[in-house]
Amino acid sequence: MRAIKTLGTGRDGGMKENEMAGQTWRTAAEDSAEIRAKLKQKGWSARDVSVRTENFAGGSAIEITIKSPQVKIDVVKKIASEKESISRCEITGDILAGSNRYVNVSRSENCKAVMAAPFTEAVLRAMDKLDKMSEGTHVNVTETRVTMSREQHMIAVWTPDGKHLGRGWSTEVGMLTFLVACAHRGVPAR
Repeated sequence: MRAIKTLGTGRDGGMKENEMAGQTWRTAAEDSAEIRAKLKQKGWSARDVSVRTENFAGGSAIEITIKSPQVKIDVVKKIASEKESISRCEITGDILAGSNRYVNVSRSENCKAVMAAPFTEAVLRAMDKLDKMSEGTHVNVTETRVTMSREQHMIAVWTPDGKHLGRGWSTEVGMLTFLVACAHRGVPAR
């Protein structure tokens, strides 16, 4: 068995070359810079999307936060997914310790609120109607093709083609409104 030789390290201490496997390793900071460059090519700046890195024992993470509703989450996920690398046990599927690179893409709370704002009144009206109806009954959300239903003391949101998008408590108006906004626009919520 040949030893792993470190030719140099980046600021985050990541290995540059694995002699045994003949692979070149990139630091989280280098991968983040590449993600930023690709996002910039799409016309999105740091005002639209935040890309941050975190290093810890066992690996690193790249956290990408979408701050603008105009940024398409599925495009960002496609760009970012190229940089994720998680080692798993072939038998159990458990995540193995060391050299893992996790990538997470999410929307900021402010971005969700901006997306949801135009639908807040319609969602509140639909919730009032649901209070008077039996469980499982669907109610249309005005000005959208989205429906909502009451299920086991929660409110579910359904896409125009009948797919269940998510559910929440009646007190989670912001989250439910965000789900309606995503379903109405045909964009992924997560």
